[in-house]
Amino acid sequence: MNVFKLLGWWKAYRHPINERLVIDDKRGSGYVLKGDKLTLERYESTVRYGLLKFQNIIYEPQTTRFGDAYLMEQIQQGNVRLLDEEGNKQDLSDIVVYILVSEASSKQDDVLVSFIYDYPDDGDDSIIVLDTQTGEFRLKATPRHTLFFTVDSELYSEYAFFDGEISRLDHSFNKIWSYKYDGDRPTIVRSRSLASFPNHIVFNLTAIPKQGIEGLATEGQLCALNKADGSVKWKCTFDYQVDDLCRVGGDDSIVLFSADELILLNGESGDIIQIIHTGLDKQTGTVFIQVLGAYLFLFCRKGPTQAKGNLMQVYDTSTWECVRQVQGEELGGVFYQLPQTVDDKVFVPIETRFGSSMLVIDINDIQSPIEFEQEPEFIISTPDENNRAIVMEVNYPELGDVLRLAEIQGLKHAEEQGDEGRGLGSSQHFDGRVILKYSGCTADRREAIEKLDMLKERFDFYAKEDTFICRSGDGKRYATLEYELL
Repeated sequence: MNVFKLLGWWKAYRHPINERLVIDDKRGSGYVLKGDKLTLERYESTVRYGLLKFQNIIYEPQTTRFGDAYLMEQIQQGNVRLLDEEGNKQDLSDIVVYILVSEASSKQDDVLVSFIYDYPDDGDDSIIVLDTQTGEFRLKATPRHTLFFTVDSELYSEYAFFDGEISRLDHSFNKIWSYKYDGDRPTIVRSRSLASFPNHIVFNLTAIPKQGIEGLATEGQLCALNKADGSVKWKCTFDYQVDDLCRVGGDDSIVLFSADELILLNGESGDIIQIIHTGLDKQTGTVFIQVLGAYLFLFCRKGPTQAKGNLMQVYDTSTWECVRQVQGEELGGVFYQLPQTVDDKVFVPIETRFGSSMLVIDINDIQSPIEFEQEPEFIISTPDENNRAIVMEVNYPELGDVLRLAEIQGLKHAEEQGDEGRGLGSSQHFDGRVILKYSGCTADRREAIEKLDMLKERFDFYAKEDTFICRSGDGKRYATLEYELL
């Protein structure tokens, strides 16, 4: 198991042409994973949303900003590039580009579904369905608090905050059938927390946000509905809410997590097959599970009153024994969302105070020790009345590693020393300058200067406008980066 440091969001995927295992981060960097080493492939300020295939052409969607809050605006302003494999910009409608970019890395269905706020006008919400085979799309205004999702290319909606109704729709938004939840607390159906079978689909009806032990919903309920007409195939209730569920491999079983137990069900009947005691407390924070290969991964995000939280457990699905447990503290952060899987590699996001680390697991070697990457050693000064800048000195041969870690360290220390407006404390000595003194670089000097100039641009942009709002100690100037290539 290898741990790498990255900033914020990242996406792992296999390049569809040259088969390389690629990691893109939200700040315009692209890395190739080779064993226990990340090798820099691209370095710029343009964000790439992975690579996608549309109508048998490979596309590379790019934008100058990251995040759905800005994405439609950026597309309408022409700031998103959708390039084919030959580098030609494609002239597609704003809606098609939005759907392709927003769903680029998550869907393999023939139909993509996207939900857009404030479209076509301010205050409007719209649901859009794109047929990836023909390029045709349909758009419809929707009520607020409506969730749309696809399962096996079929379209469903869920009105959580109104009447707890689940509906199946055709691709023209006509209702095929509806099922109304009859419990006391109709809540959000998470479109990932369900299990699909050839003729029916199992919904989790009680996954709610938690606020301590008292926030746990009682009478958790699963409901299996026939896909054809929405009739109930079976129901199953539990003492506590079901946090997450998924199918087990290619058989008819379902595994779920509720309170402090994994429960194995027969997906055809809803009968309980086995209860697996995890040894955890009743979880008051986010919990999610995923079956990958021969293993089930259980992730807990620590809640405010939990003694046993923030950990990953790995279960062998043939014996249901826990074969590995890793505390988030061992990795320097918190498990906060589902991993990605590329071939036999599992990529697990680790939320840290400054950015996001990445745990890489080889499913074929689940017991391998945790190994942290060999980082460049930065000597970093603290601003005082005589030296008001943050000076970072490093001697290291690999340019890519220095760029990645210098950005993380620079933003981290600038935020710690500056007044970013949240009252976290600051050093009045800090004048906003971060100075990188870099020696030992083995890359071509022209290439190094070009990329270090880009580091300055990236630092300036993200220190002003992204997750890190970095200012000088008096809060009057944005932090900047300078460098000396020795």
